[in-house]
Amino acid sequence: MDNLTFGLAVNHAIRFVLEVISIVAIGYWGFKLEKGVVLQYIMGIGAPLLIIVVWAMFGSPGAPYRLQGMFRLGLELTIYSLAFGAIIARKSLGWAIIFGVVVVINTLFLYIFPSNDH
Repeated sequence: MDNLTFGLAVNHAIRFVLEVISIVAIGYWGFKLEKGVVLQYIMGIGAPLLIIVVWAMFGSPGAPYRLQGMFRLGLELTIYSLAFGAIIARKSLGWAIIFGVVVVINTLFLYIFPSNDH
């Protein structure tokens, strides 16, 4: 495995971790809403589930209706922005900034060094 291949593999692993963090952050935000238990469960379970379904349909490598180019980038930025906002809403500005910087760097690398599954 050459250095570029290894770097792409690491970058894809980081992307997967960012996706999981996004789902967890949005779910955590939903459960911490102070609008009643029913809404907490709807947002804590429903919002992450909706993101998982949308990603599976339009963003994942095996998606049946996979978006390309700017549409895919728009989907990615929407999901990561929601996660960024969820982290900020939990009063964790430092973690939100770290998350945002890692997302930007990771996305730049994925678009500078594209692979078959991105």
